[in-house]
Amino acid sequence: MISINFGIFAEDAANEIFIKNAVRQLVEHCEYGDKIKLIHNIEYTSRVEAKSGGFVSKYFINYILSGIKENALDLCLVGRDSDDNEHHVLYKKMESDLVESELTDKALLYIPVQAVEYWLWYIKVKKENPGVENTLVIDRVKSRQELKQDVYSSTRARISNKKSNPIVEALSKDIDFDWLKLHSNSFEHFYNLFENYLKMITAERERRGINYV
Repeated sequence: MISINFGIFAEDAANEIFIKNAVRQLVEHCEYGDKIKLIHNIEYTSRVEAKSGGFVSKYFINYILSGIKENALDLCLVGRDSDDNEHHVLYKKMESDLVESELTDKALLYIPVQAVEYWLWYIKVKKENPGVENTLVIDRVKSRQELKQDVYSSTRARISNKKSNPIVEALSKDIDFDWLKLHSNSFEHFYNLFENYLKMITAERERRGINYV
């Protein structure tokens, strides 16, 4: 069994909670559950705090290096939201920073378009309507604020973490990944990155002739 000590450096609590729950399920979904065990380094995740998406982009290299040095991280999951047409540009810039810092094997980027609540909205629709096969392209129908109010069943303009965090926890359990990939290109992008990472880790172990125990 390969143990991966991972931490999360994310824009906000919703991004952090979602990815924490999603990656553990993805290991099983991608059929690596008998080979890989993810161990969340809570100490690292709880001590790093981003003030905004821009803060994540500016300082994520420093926070990855800190996690490697102080918490012996094998992997850092770095998350921030992007605007509608910004995902590709933002990812390429951050990926370039990883390459330049020789950290491409130590970090994975996940960048929800507009907000992670867009991913959560699709999950919520499927959970509430298990038989549904398709739904609207929500970024053309709802504003970011309307979407958050829908996800969190609130009419307030600002929604506290005390109210939103338990909802994110609930929605990010038992995720239908095939459904989410079908409806979100930005999630599918992360899904592919994570699956390729799992393949790389196991291939390296097999290349070295190390058995799974």
